[in-house]
Amino acid sequence: MTTKPQPVPFGHLALPLCRVDGDPARTRDHHAFGHLDRFGRELGAAIYTWAETFRPVGPDEDPWGRRVEPGTYFTFRPQATRDGASYGPIQRDVRYATEADRDAAIRLYLDGARKRAAKAGTPKPQAEPAPDLAPELAT
Repeated sequence: MTTKPQPVPFGHLALPLCRVDGDPARTRDHHAFGHLDRFGRELGAAIYTWAETFRPVGPDEDPWGRRVEPGTYFTFRPQATRDGASYGPIQRDVRYATEADRDAAIRLYLDGARKRAAKAGTPKPQAEPAPDLAPELAT
């Protein structure tokens, strides 16, 4: 049995105050689940991923940031979609110490989201193949 990856703890007062160093590049991967809601929209999820490096706040800087150990963290944010567009409230960012832990957490999230979509939606009908309108032109 595999264990669920544990997110990195944030916000504890004993942790140093840190800021994200720079603006991390984010990627968006969309996953369609093949089920429709009652309005005919396809259920799916968008997964935003990025890596962010936290550095301690310097003595001459404004005292704002997050309480976390300095270092690089691998983050993801899930978002429900309907027909590929964001739907519903945005979820919280979840940070992991390794990229492998983040990927395992994403797989776990997507497995649950697929099951919820199958339970809540109806299967998407398969598209009919287009008729061959000019069979005599085929070589």
